Amino acid sequence: MSFQLEESYHGKTFEEIKAAHEKLVAAGITSNQLKMLSYVERGKMYNFLKEKQRFGEWVVVCNELQICRRTANRYVDFHAIINAYPRLLECELTFETIMSAYKPLRAYLLHHKQLEAKLRIPLRSTHVLGERIYSSRRMAGAGNDQLPADVPEPEELLSEGAS
Repeated sequence: MSFQLEESYHGKTFEEIKAAHEKLVAAGITSNQLKMLSYVERGKMYNFLKEKQRFGEWVVVCNELQICRRTANRYVDFHAIINAYPRLLECELTFETIMSAYKPLRAYLLHHKQLEAKLRIPLRSTHVLGERIYSSRRMAGAGNDQLPADVPEPEELLSEGAS
């Protein structure tokens, strides 16, 4: 995952903008996959803490971790789903989509064994490497900078009214 925050796209060729677009799309996909892996790991951790109430009552443990019990339970469920179907992580679905579509998906997979077998294939390896990049340069538009006339104010968005 590598991309640069640009101050402006003025003076860039379409090919340069297209290359930046591809990097941004790839970064979005990678960050979503990383988020999903962190949810799976959190679910595994919460499941460990919840079973046999190893460290006290589940509600007390959740309070100590400053997480809503229902949210923690959703992560536990997500871990169970991904544990059963690890290849769902490669489908570029969101956490919300997997959680909301799981029951119909499970019903579908009961009658489509070939797809179920493919989704059950374990991931070969999972490596999470991270690096933070800090810059002293402010982003354009931050603070007192004037936005260009063609950039709408937050109250007037281009997507307003879109369904």
